[in-house]
Amino acid sequence: MRQRDITPPPSLISGLPDDYITTSFSKLEYLCELAEEISESLNENRGGNQWLLVSSLPARMIRKLDGEERDTLGPSYRFQWEGSTGLIKVIPPSYGHGVIISRLFRAILRKFYRMGIDDTEYDWRGRTTFTPTKKGKQADETFFPQHRLQSLQYGRCGWPTLVIERGVSESLRRLREEAKWWFTHSKGQVRIVIVIGISETEKAVTFEKWQLAPPDAPLPLTREYRNALASSLPPSLQQPAETQQAYLAQKIYVRPGTVVGTPMVLPFATLIDRPPGPSENDVILDDKDVKLITRDIIGNY
Repeated sequence: MRQRDITPPPSLISGLPDDYITTSFSKLEYLCELAEEISESLNENRGGNQWLLVSSLPARMIRKLDGEERDTLGPSYRFQWEGSTGLIKVIPPSYGHGVIISRLFRAILRKFYRMGIDDTEYDWRGRTTFTPTKKGKQADETFFPQHRLQSLQYGRCGWPTLVIERGVSESLRRLREEAKWWFTHSKGQVRIVIVIGISETEKAVTFEKWQLAPPDAPLPLTREYRNALASSLPPSLQQPAETQQAYLAQKIYVRPGTVVGTPMVLPFATLIDRPPGPSENDVILDDKDVKLITRDIIGNY
């Protein structure tokens, strides 16, 4: 099942847990079997490896795995590829994993509703694929201001302002690498990536807000400079990959009876890509919001 003689692109294996599974493509049925084994293990153990690396994928199979048929492999998944190598993230089948993202974006929507923001100004897109040259990636969830969504509909690569990536707690290192993927390939047009690590065994959830430092930031970033950035907007200009410094701007840890690191602040101008009007302000997720978002994993407080 695991073949370590494969030499995959570094971008696909960086940060993966040691027990990720590797195979060379032979037929779809075998991929389905492997995905089902991973899903069953995640369900039984409430965590563990959720990654399947597949080499020698034909172009037709990449199109199929990337298609709109959500049950191609049986279990729910997200797909990323580079050249003929693909990386599959199997989504744990538990209710908590499935609902946490919808609770997060509903919390954001409630804030917009109270500001009087019309829902024609933005949209959420789940498995939308973004395809830089000879590679592509699906997110767990993406947020678009309307003008960027229009560019996507016209066939150009319109990038979201916010991306959400979630996984089991054992996947946090890999999810951080995926956050960097969004910044790198969008040239900084993705402003914020929220990484969610879930531990069902410990009934704990970690939220990490990642963003880019300004292009004139010191290299490497100092602690003092990071602290100074805490109240600043993410850069609104494009940045080539070689000048980027992604950093952890905020971390929230939640477990029964404990919420540390709130509130999470999502700047209005960063999300909607325009200055706020008189009744518009930043989206602030406080303790109450975070408890509601995580209640299916943590339980009622």
